[in-house]
Amino acid sequence: MINQKNHKAPVLIVGGGPVGLTIGIVLQQYGINCVIIEKRKALAVESKGLMLSPASLHIFDRLGVIEALEQQAYKVGHANLYWNGKRMYRLPFHKMETPFNYLIMLPQPITESVLRDRFEALGGTFHTGTELVDIIQGDQNVFASLKQGGKEFGISCDHLVGADGTKSRVRNVLGIQSALTTPDFMHFILGDFKVDWKSGNLEETHYFINEECFMIVLPLDDKYHRVFFKGEGYINKDDQIDLERIQAVAKKIAPSDFILSKPKWLSSVNHHSNIASTFVSGKVYLAGDAAHSFSPMGGQGMNTGLQDAYNLGWRLALVIQQKAPQDFLQQYNSERHAVAEATTASVMSNTRLICREDTDLNGPLKHFLPNRENVSFLNDTLPKLMSGLLLSYPAASQKVEQSYFASNYSGRLVPLQSQVSEFKHLFDPLYYTLLIFNPDDIASLEYHLELIQNTYQDMVVPVVVFDPKNTSASIQSSPWLEQMNTIESQALLHIFEARNNATMIVRPDLIVAWQGGLDELKSLTNTVNQIDLAG
Repeated sequence: MINQKNHKAPVLIVGGGPVGLTIGIVLQQYGINCVIIEKRKALAVESKGLMLSPASLHIFDRLGVIEALEQQAYKVGHANLYWNGKRMYRLPFHKMETPFNYLIMLPQPITESVLRDRFEALGGTFHTGTELVDIIQGDQNVFASLKQGGKEFGISCDHLVGADGTKSRVRNVLGIQSALTTPDFMHFILGDFKVDWKSGNLEETHYFINEECFMIVLPLDDKYHRVFFKGEGYINKDDQIDLERIQAVAKKIAPSDFILSKPKWLSSVNHHSNIASTFVSGKVYLAGDAAHSFSPMGGQGMNTGLQDAYNLGWRLALVIQQKAPQDFLQQYNSERHAVAEATTASVMSNTRLICREDTDLNGPLKHFLPNRENVSFLNDTLPKLMSGLLLSYPAASQKVEQSYFASNYSGRLVPLQSQVSEFKHLFDPLYYTLLIFNPDDIASLEYHLELIQNTYQDMVVPVVVFDPKNTSASIQSSPWLEQMNTIESQALLHIFEARNNATMIVRPDLIVAWQGGLDELKSLTNTVNQIDLAG
């Protein structure tokens, strides 16, 4: 029961699913106490979100929950694509150069349980059976009317986050409009089944497609699989979805020895996409399904919501700690709204392809045709697209001269390489990381690092990466350097394609905020009030 004698909290999060819990964990890691309220009286028992991408696994690693999740998850290293019963491609996630070069399948109730344990272990407060009634925004704070156990009361907070799903009460109370799209050809049936398939590999994911329908098979464990079909026509909530109907659809497309039985649950969904007109209104913010929702095709919903949560969490922490101005959070809106729009378009395009509504050989379908030109796309680009590792924020990118780095990483996820052991703990989840590669002048290094630290105070952790075979003895023996975080690694220099004095600033969410040369750091500090480090 909420202590009604103390109606204050720095942050109130409405919605205790994976997105709300992720935001809460990020804030608690920064030492900011927050309260999460959840309308449900108990954790979910139905398995909704299932597939977690490598990009999400990187987030969970930074939240300190990756080991607890992976112990209960099913790892998948390949996805298979079939056309008219014949396997056309086997996509190799395991070849991606990232510490998490696989998907994991994990029912949402388990994900929620692990995240809640972590949130509460960090000192967070979680209340079930509590719902939002109304919101009143003042000049300095936000007042939320709540209902718990039949009693109404209020709580005052500095910031409020709506992570309360597709029917978001927060969004509705604020009157934020949304753009709803409901294509009439996208109707789906799904459920968790026992699958027998002697001629197939049940440890991998499978996409079966023909002119009539499609079927997607995702492993949950060694006995059960999530199976996803195209339905025939609009499906009402009261329509009876039984095993016989499912088997009839499967028979049209699955191999002859593919047998479904013993469904744990069956459901149906009519595709829609929905994007709120804004994700920020005063000191109230939307994230996850409250901000946007997509077709379940491709498993983008929860993964995109987790990216929202992490992007919002660290920004909100800096604002609360008075290290960034309130309008810093508008960058959350611009970055994540653009991602939601791009994801909606991508999911729609992919759904049209798999539903055989788009058969134009000169359109997106051309990338999947069996020819030599598509080998690179299918073996490299497509797995990365599905993994979320090609995330980028054009608004955060900068024009740079390619004199210090061979590539422009600005606005993109920092390169994540699985074969470099030093990489895992290189970036602190609470700070910007300032990487300086092979500095050749200790006086210049001292000057610029002191400048950055004086300007940005405790927002930045500097790390010097040098090649012991290509660094002057005077720098290696400098007592001042011994007081810093240093890494001797030729591999990191090679991964970043970095030349001497190359410098990079990486945000807490692993997006490259800035790159250039050591001598260019001074110009970066000239506009500190605009928080240039944020990108």
